[in-house]
Amino acid sequence: MRNLCQQIAGSLNYAVQLRPELIFSVSQLSCVMSCPSQENLSVARQVIKYIIGSLDLKITYRPDDPNVPVSESTNELTMMFTDSDWATSVDTRCSHECYVIMFVGAPIAHRSKSRKSVMLSSVAAEYYEASEGYRELAYIPGILKDFYGPACPSTPTHIDNQACIAMAKMPVFSEKQKHILIQDLRECCSNKMAKLRPIGTRFEVADIGTKALPEPAFVMLCNVLLGIIIFSELQGMQEVSHYLSLDEEDRAM
Repeated sequence: MRNLCQQIAGSLNYAVQLRPELIFSVSQLSCVMSCPSQENLSVARQVIKYIIGSLDLKITYRPDDPNVPVSESTNELTMMFTDSDWATSVDTRCSHECYVIMFVGAPIAHRSKSRKSVMLSSVAAEYYEASEGYRELAYIPGILKDFYGPACPSTPTHIDNQACIAMAKMPVFSEKQKHILIQDLRECCSNKMAKLRPIGTRFEVADIGTKALPEPAFVMLCNVLLGIIIFSELQGMQEVSHYLSLDEEDRAM
């Protein structure tokens, strides 16, 4: 059974390059390949059944305005989503983290994996994963400049943790942040390479790689991840959701 599970996991790791919505399931299966159980084999078969039942899904690359060529589009060519499910492991209390880098509406790089060490706060987990995402992103602007010139814009990063964004923009670490590992996210912000933007957890695309989501949330984020829904449409949904959550006095303002 172990050989069968390992073969299935290896095939799924190859398939996830074209089906990025499977990154969490595949990462979980890859963690148990040394001693898989019958339950793990059942989960692997369920993933295969999902792929067979959704063969028509495909990645679609396009700018926000399909009538404007990519080379002339004024929209941001790249964007990144980072997220971390803090202390999600029941046994080790380690976090599960994910980043997704998108180009003209669909992913070109993604990663979903569990941390090997315990993070002491959700802010630290979010900060670390955002830094890891920018390490992956470091070489992409150089490639884009070959096609679009030096005017290639900086990459906006959507994070669903306001404290993480505030920490990255602070010039120095405070006393309560000394336990956080030194990363280069703050330097990216000071060099204008990073543009950190808050986003609601419901619309955080990288959330699909940190936990098993209910079907409505999974389908919505999957459609954005594959380029079926343009992210600007999702941003409109976020603004409406935020407006409906306000009190009548705040709406009037």
